[in-house]
Parts: sequence; C-alpha cells; structure tokens
Amino acid sequence: MLIARGPFHSVFCFVLAVALLAFGLPAQAHAGGIRTDGNFWIQIEDNSGEWAGVIKLSFVRGFFDGIELGSWFSTWSPELSVAESPPLEEARARYMSYRAKYVAGIAPAQVVDGLDDFYADYRNRSMSVPSAIWLVLNSIAGTPDDQLQTMIEGFRRFAREEMGADRRETR
Repeated sequence: MLIARGPFHSVFCFVLAVALLAFGLPAQAHAGGIRTDGNFWIQIEDNSGEWAGVIKLSFVRGFFDGIELGSWFSTWSPELSVAESPPLEEARARYMSYRAKYVAGIAPAQVVDGLDDFYADYRNRSMSVPSAIWLVLNSIAGTPDDQLQTMIEGFRRFAREEMGADRRETR
C-alpha cells in the first residue's frame, strides 16, 4: 500500500522512522550477538543523533514489559491456578513485592537518565544493560550507598569474568 503525499505523509514517515529505529536497533543487537552493555548504550547516542532519546526510552520500556512477561511465564500453569499452588503463589508474591519496591511508579525516562549517568563511568561499560538497570533501580529505591557500591563492585567483577570467558570462547 502506498501512502499518497499529503497531510499524513510526513506523520507516516515519522512514525515509520521511530518504529524502525526504536525496535530495530535492540532487536539487531540481540539477533546479531552484539553485547548489550555500556558500550552498546553509548553507541545509541553516538549513532542515532536526535533519535537516541526515543530509542533509549523504547529499550527501557521494552525491558519493563519483559519484566511483566517474565512474571507471567514464572506463574502460568495450565493445570493450576496461582492460589492452588504454593510455589506459584510464592513466586507471584515475590514478583509483586519486587515490582512494588523497584519498578512501580518509575518512569522509563528516569531509568534512562540513571543509565546515562551509570555508563558515564568507564569502569561500568562492560556491565550488561540488564545488570545496570538492576543497579539503577536499586539506587532509585534507596539502597544505601555502601551496599550499592558493594553491588556495583560485584557486578564489575562478574562483567570482567564474563568478558574473559567470551574472549576465551572466540579463540
């Protein structure tokens, strides 16, 4: 179907561009084996110009949707309802508790700002985006600074070990 040039042509082009940029870059990253870490996050800014904010917001929004979908996958059972299964009920209760503490009321833009600040420190660039989001959410939730710093150090060590394993596998 072709869209005739007219009042909706520019709106259509804009929406199409946003969709391709917002959903194409993260999908390409996962499909192509690109590591979604701090270097990936910085590249969004470097390569996307004025669209960087839209892409970052879309990435974080998709992450939040993935959290919700993950909770469903954890508690869906064709044979049982959550109320009929203590393990399912416990998993759902734990999800609801974490969601209330770390995600409820948090705007994706707040997380984007936190990720931008977090990855401004070169020592954090090898950390995966999901790890960084977890640390940013902890910061927003008020995790004490000393505890948060211990978590960051642990995630840095893990990222270094993971990068070492990736290097060994490609040899």
